[in-house]
Amino acid sequence: MTENTVAQPQDDSLSSYGYKQEFKRVLKLRHLVTYGLAYVTPTAPFPMLGIVAIVTAGHLASTYVVAFIALFFTATSYAKMAYRHPLSGSAYSYSYRAIHPHAGFVVGWALFLTYLLVPLLSVIAARDLCVQISQSVSWLPEIPSWVWIVSFVVFMTGINFFGIQVTASANTIMTAAMILAAILFVVFAIIALVNGEGAATLLSTKPFYNPDTFQFTLIMSGASIAVFSFVGFDGVSTLAEEVENPRVNIGRATILVAVLCAVIFVLVAYLSQLVWPDYSGLPRDVSAVLLISQRIGGTFFYYFVFAIMIVAGLSCALASQTAAARLMYGMGRDGVLPRKFFSYLSPRKKIPAYNLLLIGLVSLLLAFLLNFERAAEVLNYGAFLGFFAVNLCVLFEYVIRKRPENFGIYELWRYFLMPVLGMLVIGGIFLSLNPAVLKYVSYWMLFGITYYGIITKGFRKVVKMKLEE
Repeated sequence: MTENTVAQPQDDSLSSYGYKQEFKRVLKLRHLVTYGLAYVTPTAPFPMLGIVAIVTAGHLASTYVVAFIALFFTATSYAKMAYRHPLSGSAYSYSYRAIHPHAGFVVGWALFLTYLLVPLLSVIAARDLCVQISQSVSWLPEIPSWVWIVSFVVFMTGINFFGIQVTASANTIMTAAMILAAILFVVFAIIALVNGEGAATLLSTKPFYNPDTFQFTLIMSGASIAVFSFVGFDGVSTLAEEVENPRVNIGRATILVAVLCAVIFVLVAYLSQLVWPDYSGLPRDVSAVLLISQRIGGTFFYYFVFAIMIVAGLSCALASQTAAARLMYGMGRDGVLPRKFFSYLSPRKKIPAYNLLLIGLVSLLLAFLLNFERAAEVLNYGAFLGFFAVNLCVLFEYVIRKRPENFGIYELWRYFLMPVLGMLVIGGIFLSLNPAVLKYVSYWMLFGITYYGIITKGFRKVVKMKLEE
């Protein structure tokens, strides 16, 4: 039995939800997959290699396997919910409709923080790399960090203002470059290992399990960081109102992006650990991948990987700004954020222009205040809450609210056990997050819940959806 057996709207029209079709449906499955890969970036593990290797005592590969298991169940939950509710807003929209509007706001507010910080992280990472290179190469002028920040923010915001088709085209070009970089990294690593570099072998269990240093708690701590590499696989769901056949394509794209990224990430992590077995000799920052790249490919590959990481940062910033703007649009359209600002669409380009400007401004300001690791830790709290909520939404939607008439073993596995497993793994990793960062997230959530309590008069009323005039 599939989702088709459960009562639902028979087409992709938004009128049954009380909305107008504001966006243009111009995207196909390939655009969604490309967008998802651009958001996650095939080179996402590159800046994390040194950090995760040190945290896990040299278990890079097993850490990425655990992270993927956690997100695979969640990816299938996104597919189920997108099939039932093909709307912008991602986990916010699903929680709003499957659980309760109040729950939708809490999840949306947490995701609001996450989506705001992803473009910021991309800008910070690109800035740090550019500053490092300009300082280490004598013939390059030392350009102030603020110049890099302004340049990257203007670039991502400017491209997004051209509309979703231009953004999709830019993502395709940059994704192709990142896939090439990942392929070359794998090829050069294999050649280096065959020639006696590092562990001097292609087959080893140590990147997955080294009895001398293995600790399950370290793996979970590493997974709580490594999951950041996957953040964005769910972003395709924010484009539900701009894609053809969203009930099918959103789910397929979400799962495809998660699986493709997992294969790339585990392979890169495995080979990196073999090339550089002494994890303690790596720096705990984004520059570790440059040292590994130099070891396997020399100076040329060192600079090539540097250039690709800049491309990856810009690609992720571009895609994440797109997703964040559409999440805010969904919340503004429902009235849980001020409608006139957040649900505004440019009449000509049909883009949430005010939201794009707001995200650009936030990224510009916070890039001067936060470093990469701290911003990533704050971001993970909101991301994990959203992941947990989507799994919970499947239980409410398919088991509690609209349970299929013939609920057999297959349905038990698909609609109950899979989301429960997703919640358990996500919950386990959540407990491994840095507790010192929780206070920052708590302030954000307290502010949002207070605001929501005011507009709902003490949570006694529900903010109703309404058609735009």
